[in-house]
This record gives sequence, C-alpha cells and structure tokens, in this order.
Amino acid sequence: MTVSYRINCKRCGREIISKNRQPKLCSYCKKEVEKERIQRKAKQCPVCGKMFLPKSSRQKFCSQKCVAKNRTTSIVVYCEYCGKKITRTARQLENSKRHFCSYKCFLKDMRKNNGGKPLRVSKQMRETVLVATDNKCSICGKRPIPPDSLEIHHINGNPRDNRLENIIALCKSCHRRAHFMTLGYNKRDLFALARRIGYGKRK
Repeated sequence: MTVSYRINCKRCGREIISKNRQPKLCSYCKKEVEKERIQRKAKQCPVCGKMFLPKSSRQKFCSQKCVAKNRTTSIVVYCEYCGKKITRTARQLENSKRHFCSYKCFLKDMRKNNGGKPLRVSKQMRETVLVATDNKCSICGKRPIPPDSLEIHHINGNPRDNRLENIIALCKSCHRRAHFMTLGYNKRDLFALARRIGYGKRK
C-alpha cells in the first residue's frame, strides 16, 4: 500500500499530493521553471532574430543557413579616405574597424597618418625576409619574375610596425587578398607562418 502526503508547492503554495514529504513543485510550476531555464540559456540569432538554444557557449547563429548569410550579406559602408560607398560582409566588419575602397586609399591614409613620410621596410630587412622564403610567396609558393616583385605584408595592418615577426613576403595577388580579407588566413595564422619560416621567432 502506497502512502501519499499532502504538501504545499514550494513555488506557488498550492496543495499537491506527493509520495514523499520533500517539498516539490506542482505540474504548472514545473513547466514555468523549465521555461525560465530555457529562456536563460536561449540566444538571439544576429541574422534572423530568432531565439534558439545554443549547443555550446560559442554558438552565435541558429543554423548553418544564417552562418552563410552572415558571410555573404552585403552591408554598405564608406571608404575611410575618399568616402566612396563600398560593401562589406558582417564577418569583414567584425574583423576590421576601418575599411577602404582600394589598396591605394589604404596607403594614402597611412601616409597621411604618418605625417606624409613614406612607409617602407629597410633594404636589409627586406633581403632577410626574401632569403628566408627563398624568393617565394609565403602563401601560394610561387616565385615571381623578377624576384624583387615580391611584396612585404605587415600582418597586424600597421605599416609602421617593421618588426621581423610582423612582416611576411607575399606575391602581388596574395597581398591584395590579404588586405581585402579573402586570403583564407587570419592574423594568428600569418604570425604562426612567420615563426615557422624562421625570421619571426619569438625572443
């Protein structure tokens, strides 16, 4: 014979019948508590605005469809130097605070902020980088003709920071892609690549 106890719900105080004396929740309060727990964990998708339960704390989007939209949806911004209208994806806006319509505008803006002085890497440093990479592009491995046409890329985006661990040799094509964030490598990857080559070792 089972014994039942009349106890009060610890949330709303309603009288319920239970098989043990420990304080419990009524069926209505159980549903409400579960809803509150789900709402605390729920996130809002920045693309579609839908509320969803993330599988991990790092998940930002509700679906792969929204991930793809975040990468491809165009947002209108203005060139920092000439004011021309340009389009960037949400991902590009997250990765960079300043945007330019062309590499020329980027260099002009940098020269302007540098007091009009040319932004150059010393010949000795350039030779060190080219010798370490065997006159090849550090990304695609191509050896352009002439070898002097290889360009020096500043990984952190600051052309005044000419430390060896901040520069890497790239061909003209890869250099443009690096500045327009279509290279497939982030800054951390490029720093690691510079260290692997040898001239960017940490002291």
